Amino acid sequence: GLLQSWGCTAVCAATVAQALQRLGDTVPSLVIADLHLGGGELGSAAVARLRHHFKNPGLPAMLVSGDVSAASREHARAAGLHLLDKPAQPMALRALGSRLMVNPTAMTA
Repeated sequence: GLLQSWGCTAVCAATVAQALQRLGDTVPSLVIADLHLGGGELGSAAVARLRHHFKNPGLPAMLVSGDVSAASREHARAAGLHLLDKPAQPMALRALGSRLMVNPTAMTA
């Protein structure tokens, strides 16, 4: 609902297969993936699969998670992805999303 209130079209999916089915040929402008997806899938792996599927290694993406452990942060960092804590603050989500869409490889400490 929040993304839609900003004029975005949100495609929600529990798995990469479901996301690909719902997206069809539409390349997303931004991927927001939970760190821990259903079926033991990791959001970082989902991002990698989406980037591969759409032949776009720079597809803007971020992770969100309620798991704020150092291991989760290191996992996201190693995958080259930002990790926002849940519940994500709307302005932080919007700022990071906007920054990633302008410069998908931008990483900050």
